[in-house]
Amino acid sequence: MKPWSTSINSAVTAAQQKITSGSSPVQIKADLLTLYGGARDASTKALGQVQAAGIPDADNGEDVAKQFTAALTTARNAFAHAATRTAALSTSDKGAFYSAVVTIGQQLTQENSQNSAGFSNVSSTQLQKAFDTVPECQ
Repeated sequence: MKPWSTSINSAVTAAQQKITSGSSPVQIKADLLTLYGGARDASTKALGQVQAAGIPDADNGEDVAKQFTAALTTARNAFAHAATRTAALSTSDKGAFYSAVVTIGQQLTQENSQNSAGFSNVSSTQLQKAFDTVPECQ
């Protein structure tokens, strides 16, 4: 999960550095599409890795695997939806464009906030210990 979260944080930081008050709607749109597409792809990769790892040999392992799979699927879909909505935006009316970008960002934040419980509700002390100590789990 650590490479996934690092990838998402790096993409957000890169987008924040590129998007300035002087950025045009066309540039902002391109930067957001890069951000959302990269986050979607990182989520898809992490989902594949979690699925390939299978069910952990721990208490509630099957439930934890389902939680992580569901959470990563939701994250992937949220970023894909944000990319699709952003791609459809017109950049000809700055005010309408900025308003739509804010709405898309709020929707994405809401989807991902609701989704975060899938990562934080690990109900296995064995897995929680692994997440805290084993490098492959961090």
